[in-house]
Amino acid sequence: MDALRKRIGLAFQGGALIGSLSVGGNIALPLLEHTALDPSTIEVMVRIKLEQVGLSGFEKLQPVAA
Repeated sequence: MDALRKRIGLAFQGGALIGSLSVGGNIALPLLEHTALDPSTIEVMVRIKLEQVGLSGFEKLQPVAA
């Protein structure tokens, strides 16, 4: 099951982000936890993922409580 879970992506909904992490930190967390990727590679991947959903430049922002 763990191998399958690592292959599944997810979309964040209200309240699903970890408030103590930036938007980029929330995206990077599974990569840090489940891969051996270099931190600089993860940083690039975070930027790419945000660009794909039209959120370029948002990686350093903190989520806000609704």
